[in-house]
Amino acid sequence: MPRLIEGLTKGSRAWAASEFLAARAGLPSESGSTEAQKHHDLKHLGFRELARESLRDAGVSPGGNDHELFNRALTTSDFPKILAATANKALEHGYRYAPGTFLEWAARGSNKDFRQFSIVRTSPPADLPVVNEEGEYTRLRTEEGEEVARLRTRGGILGISRQTLINDDLGAFKNLGRTLGMTAKMTQNRQVYRQLLSNPSLSDGTPVFDASRGNLLSGADSALGKDSLATAVKTLRMLSDDAGNPLQVEPKILLVPPSLEMTAHELCFSDSIPGQNNAAVPNFFKKIGIVPVVDPLLESPALTGYSSTAWYLLPDPKLWPVFMALTLDNEDNLEPYTDSRAVFERDEVQYKVRIDFDCCAVGAKAIKSAGQ
Repeated sequence: MPRLIEGLTKGSRAWAASEFLAARAGLPSESGSTEAQKHHDLKHLGFRELARESLRDAGVSPGGNDHELFNRALTTSDFPKILAATANKALEHGYRYAPGTFLEWAARGSNKDFRQFSIVRTSPPADLPVVNEEGEYTRLRTEEGEEVARLRTRGGILGISRQTLINDDLGAFKNLGRTLGMTAKMTQNRQVYRQLLSNPSLSDGTPVFDASRGNLLSGADSALGKDSLATAVKTLRMLSDDAGNPLQVEPKILLVPPSLEMTAHELCFSDSIPGQNNAAVPNFFKKIGIVPVVDPLLESPALTGYSSTAWYLLPDPKLWPVFMALTLDNEDNLEPYTDSRAVFERDEVQYKVRIDFDCCAVGAKAIKSAGQ
């Protein structure tokens, strides 16, 4: 889940207040837990009442007008933490359900800091050499090349005004967190597709998809259909190492823009291949388990290199990574960090979101078809 820089202790009144607030906003919560129900008096409180309770719990007078109430609550109590914890739940919800398909076909990796680092491209040796009695073992060569990458921080700030708190506008508060979460996920997705569509060069100086690699199909016969997909499957399986040995790369993902979605689903999921003479023959593409993945970024004019006809056939990213989504410390750290602060000069609470993320091309064991 998204990581708060400063959180609440489970079972405390402030924690319970944040769970009840999340439940009121229709977000996942532990409001029904035994720990939360110990503080059931907080269950139906709005922002104003929560601010008062937070001040009482901190031993501070809750008196005065709304402006004074929220100013004191935001600076001398757990009220900001309650808001931040609830916003974090909305952010998690927004991130989880935001559109983004990159993890279905991109590999995952990480680095411990923001310095430039290397990712080694490897291929398995064709054979293990025979070792004679008392003979020496041969050093195996697996390295194909070395790609260079560097993580970058991306982030931004949104604010909730004092008026929103006074008006008890829980919907606006929920939307703020959800928007931050969706923006983080969509930023990651766009970054990966931006890399894919740019067709960057690997360390050998050749683009990922290039005729010289044998992984770029073009011309009238490359439009998505049973024949072109069969050609792509064969081509992927016949990709070889430097010695000419086939690597037996198995196809897994058919990546297409929305313009090709119907065709992709027919090819992958029909019981028989559309247009074949004998409908009793099982669908070859369905049998080998090719799964279509659709993303509108592939044909979005917002990205350079977009196309409504180009499509990709990709292997399992765990076995044959082509593009890698990179995060800080751990490859599972995709979710954004959040932090908050009360801003005296602007009468608002600001929420900051950041992701430490980038994408790098790390291989060429995939097929691109121009589709025209």
